[in-house]
Amino acid sequence: MTIQRVKRTNSFSGILSLAVIWLVSMVATGCATSKDVNALRAEVNDQVATIRSDAAQTRQGVEAVKVDAAQTRRDVEAVKADLVQVKSLGVAVNSLKSRLDGVQSTVQELRTETGTQRTTLIQQLQVEVTLARERIKQAEELIDQLNKGALAARWQEGGTTPRN
Repeated sequence: MTIQRVKRTNSFSGILSLAVIWLVSMVATGCATSKDVNALRAEVNDQVATIRSDAAQTRQGVEAVKVDAAQTRRDVEAVKADLVQVKSLGVAVNSLKSRLDGVQSTVQELRTETGTQRTTLIQQLQVEVTLARERIKQAEELIDQLNKGALAARWQEGGTTPRN
Protein backbone atom coordinates (compact mmCIF):
# COMPACT_ATOMS: atom_id res chain seq x y z
CA MET A 1 0.00 0.00 0.00
CA THR A 2 1.42 3.36 -0.99
CA ILE A 3 0.41 6.80 0.12
CA GLN A 4 0.78 9.47 -2.52
CA ARG A 5 1.28 13.02 -1.47
CA VAL A 6 0.25 15.92 -3.64
CA LYS A 7 3.26 18.11 -4.37
CA ARG A 8 2.43 21.74 -3.86
CA THR A 9 4.39 24.40 -5.67
CA ASN A 10 5.04 27.95 -4.65
CA SER A 11 3.89 29.28 -8.03
CA PHE A 12 1.17 31.28 -6.31
CA SER A 13 3.71 33.12 -4.18
CA GLY A 14 5.96 33.72 -7.18
CA ILE A 15 3.19 35.03 -9.40
CA LEU A 16 1.77 37.15 -6.62
CA SER A 17 5.21 38.64 -5.93
CA LEU A 18 5.67 39.47 -9.61
CA ALA A 19 2.22 41.03 -9.74
CA VAL A 20 2.93 43.19 -6.70
CA ILE A 21 6.31 44.26 -8.16
CA TRP A 22 4.61 45.10 -11.46
CA LEU A 23 1.92 47.09 -9.66
CA VAL A 24 4.44 49.00 -7.56
CA SER A 25 6.49 49.83 -10.67
CA MET A 26 3.36 51.01 -12.46
CA VAL A 27 2.36 53.11 -9.47
CA ALA A 28 5.85 54.54 -9.10
CA THR A 29 5.87 55.66 -12.73
CA GLY A 30 2.38 57.09 -12.40
CA CYS A 31 0.83 54.58 -14.80
CA ALA A 32 -1.28 52.60 -12.33
CA THR A 33 -5.02 52.92 -12.61
CA SER A 34 -7.94 51.34 -10.91
CA LYS A 35 -8.10 49.09 -13.98
CA ASP A 36 -4.58 47.90 -13.14
CA VAL A 37 -5.60 47.23 -9.54
CA ASN A 38 -8.67 45.36 -10.76
CA ALA A 39 -6.48 43.33 -13.12
CA LEU A 40 -4.18 42.50 -10.21
CA ARG A 41 -7.16 41.58 -8.08
CA ALA A 42 -8.45 39.32 -10.87
CA GLU A 43 -5.04 37.68 -11.12
CA VAL A 44 -4.97 37.10 -7.37
CA ASN A 45 -8.48 35.65 -7.60
CA ASP A 46 -7.26 33.34 -10.37
CA GLN A 47 -4.43 32.22 -8.12
CA VAL A 48 -6.86 31.60 -5.27
CA ALA A 49 -8.92 29.50 -7.69
CA THR A 50 -5.75 27.58 -8.56
CA ILE A 51 -5.10 26.97 -4.88
CA ARG A 52 -8.65 25.78 -4.45
CA SER A 53 -8.14 23.45 -7.38
CA ASP A 54 -4.99 22.14 -5.71
CA ALA A 55 -7.01 21.68 -2.55
CA ALA A 56 -9.60 19.69 -4.49
CA GLN A 57 -6.84 17.49 -5.87
CA THR A 58 -5.52 17.00 -2.36
CA ARG A 59 -9.01 16.09 -1.22
CA GLN A 60 -9.13 13.53 -4.02
CA GLY A 61 -5.83 12.15 -2.72
CA VAL A 62 -7.33 12.00 0.75
CA GLU A 63 -10.33 10.17 -0.70
CA ALA A 64 -7.96 7.66 -2.29
CA VAL A 65 -6.36 7.15 1.12
CA LYS A 66 -9.82 6.62 2.57
CA VAL A 67 -10.53 3.99 -0.09
CA ASP A 68 -7.24 2.28 0.83
CA ALA A 69 -8.25 2.46 4.49
CA ALA A 70 -11.62 0.88 3.68
CA GLN A 71 -9.85 -1.92 1.83
CA THR A 72 -7.52 -2.34 4.78
CA ARG A 73 -10.54 -2.56 7.08
CA ARG A 74 -11.97 -5.28 4.86
CA ASP A 75 -8.61 -7.02 5.07
CA VAL A 76 -8.79 -6.72 8.85
CA GLU A 77 -12.22 -8.27 8.84
CA ALA A 78 -10.95 -11.08 6.62
CA VAL A 79 -8.04 -11.64 8.99
CA LYS A 80 -10.48 -11.74 11.90
CA ALA A 81 -12.56 -14.33 10.07
CA ASP A 82 -9.40 -16.34 9.42
CA LEU A 83 -8.57 -16.08 13.10
CA VAL A 84 -11.90 -17.64 14.09
CA GLN A 85 -11.33 -20.52 11.70
CA VAL A 86 -7.76 -21.02 12.89
CA LYS A 87 -8.87 -21.14 16.52
CA SER A 88 -11.35 -23.89 15.72
CA LEU A 89 -8.60 -25.84 14.01
CA GLY A 90 -6.14 -25.30 16.82
CA VAL A 91 -3.48 -23.68 14.62
CA ALA A 92 -1.03 -21.17 16.10
CA VAL A 93 -2.85 -17.87 16.60
CA ASN A 94 0.10 -15.61 17.40
CA SER A 95 1.16 -15.08 13.79
CA LEU A 96 -2.36 -14.04 12.77
CA LYS A 97 -2.62 -11.67 15.72
CA SER A 98 0.59 -10.00 14.66
CA ARG A 99 -0.80 -9.62 11.11
CA LEU A 100 -3.96 -8.09 12.54
CA ASP A 101 -1.91 -5.71 14.68
CA GLY A 102 0.09 -4.71 11.63
CA VAL A 103 -3.03 -4.02 9.61
CA GLN A 104 -4.60 -2.05 12.44
CA SER A 105 -1.40 -0.06 12.78
CA THR A 106 -1.56 0.70 9.06
CA VAL A 107 -5.17 1.85 9.40
CA GLN A 108 -4.20 4.15 12.24
CA GLU A 109 -1.30 5.55 10.24
CA LEU A 110 -3.63 6.22 7.31
CA ARG A 111 -6.10 8.01 9.58
CA THR A 112 -3.31 10.12 11.08
CA GLU A 113 -1.87 10.94 7.65
CA THR A 114 -5.27 11.97 6.31
CA GLY A 115 -5.92 14.28 9.25
CA THR A 116 -2.44 15.77 9.05
CA GLN A 117 -2.73 16.46 5.33
CA ARG A 118 -6.13 18.07 5.75
CA THR A 119 -4.96 20.30 8.60
CA THR A 120 -1.78 21.32 6.79
CA LEU A 121 -3.67 22.16 3.62
CA ILE A 122 -6.23 24.29 5.43
CA GLN A 123 -3.51 26.18 7.29
CA GLN A 124 -1.55 26.81 4.08
CA LEU A 125 -4.62 28.08 2.29
CA GLN A 126 -5.51 30.41 5.14
CA VAL A 127 -1.99 31.86 5.26
CA GLU A 128 -1.84 32.40 1.50
CA VAL A 129 -5.25 34.06 1.34
CA THR A 130 -4.30 36.34 4.24
CA LEU A 131 -1.03 37.28 2.55
CA ALA A 132 -2.80 38.00 -0.72
CA ARG A 133 -5.30 40.24 1.00
CA GLU A 134 -2.54 42.12 2.83
CA ARG A 135 -0.64 42.66 -0.41
CA ILE A 136 -3.72 43.97 -2.17
CA LYS A 137 -4.42 46.32 0.73
CA GLN A 138 -0.82 47.58 0.68
CA ALA A 139 -1.00 48.14 -3.07
CA GLU A 140 -4.27 50.06 -2.75
CA GLU A 141 -2.82 52.21 0.05
CA LEU A 142 0.24 52.95 -2.06
CA ILE A 143 -1.95 53.97 -5.00
CA ASP A 144 -3.98 56.24 -2.75
CA GLN A 145 -0.81 57.84 -1.37
CA LEU A 146 0.59 58.39 -4.84
CA ASN A 147 -2.68 59.82 -6.11
CA LYS A 148 -2.81 62.26 -3.16
CA GLY A 149 0.80 63.25 -3.81
CA ALA A 150 0.02 63.88 -7.50
CA LEU A 151 -2.99 66.05 -6.58
CA ALA A 152 -0.92 68.05 -4.12
CA ALA A 153 1.76 68.59 -6.76
CA ARG A 154 -0.84 69.81 -9.29
CA TRP A 155 -2.30 72.14 -6.70
CA GLN A 156 1.09 73.69 -5.97
CA GLU A 157 1.86 74.11 -9.67
CA GLY A 158 -1.49 75.34 -10.91
CA GLY A 159 -3.08 76.85 -7.85
CA THR A 160 -6.20 74.74 -8.08
CA THR A 161 -7.68 73.29 -4.95
CA PRO A 162 -7.10 69.54 -4.63
CA ARG A 163 -10.19 67.36 -4.38
CA ASN A 164 -10.31 64.64 -1.70
